Amino acid sequence: MFRLLFVFVFALAVAVVWAPSCAAQTELGLVGGYGAPATSMTATASGSSAEAGFQSGAVAGAFLGMNPTEHIGGEVRYELNWDPLKVSQGGTSATLSGHSQLIHYDLLLHAAPRSAHVRPFLAVGGGIRWITGTGAQQEYQPLSQFALLTPTSELRPLISAGGGFKFKLSSRVSLRTEVRDFICPPLKKVIAAPPGATLTGWIHDIVAMVGLTFTF
Repeated sequence: MFRLLFVFVFALAVAVVWAPSCAAQTELGLVGGYGAPATSMTATASGSSAEAGFQSGAVAGAFLGMNPTEHIGGEVRYELNWDPLKVSQGGTSATLSGHSQLIHYDLLLHAAPRSAHVRPFLAVGGGIRWITGTGAQQEYQPLSQFALLTPTSELRPLISAGGGFKFKLSSRVSLRTEVRDFICPPLKKVIAAPPGATLTGWIHDIVAMVGLTFTF
């Protein structure tokens, strides 16, 4: 899977870098926002199930983009997500503090030219998600028969999809709003399945962000 993801991201990067343009536009930006999990993993044990994944949390990041044509662009992005780990069933839950670092490349398709004051866009891409549990592991963790929250680190492939708007404030500065779905396959280490349990289902994090873009 990592190999396929690498090929996909590399192909997107090449498509943008080699797109014909006589006046490529470079963007440098900062974003911040808040993320909430839309879909968590399903932990199954002894015929019963629980949910396991991330909690809601703040997000901050930066990106470097290139717009070689009026409607096609690409950007390399980094986000730091403060997203504690959790496992829950009914009114019982267990949590562990943690965070994720996301590095990905996205292809952007704009519905308006670069001169427009409002530019809607769609984005799709891929990369990696580095997840770290930072809290102390409990001697006894509730719902440990379903999933174990561990103070370890884990690297997972990432798919990024979403869209938003760019609002031109001046010739060099734009306000940017966007919503992204950060998708990754089931975790194996930071949230681990104990003997007799299984973890299934991809994780979807819906993140709303706003930021400033500086154009060169």
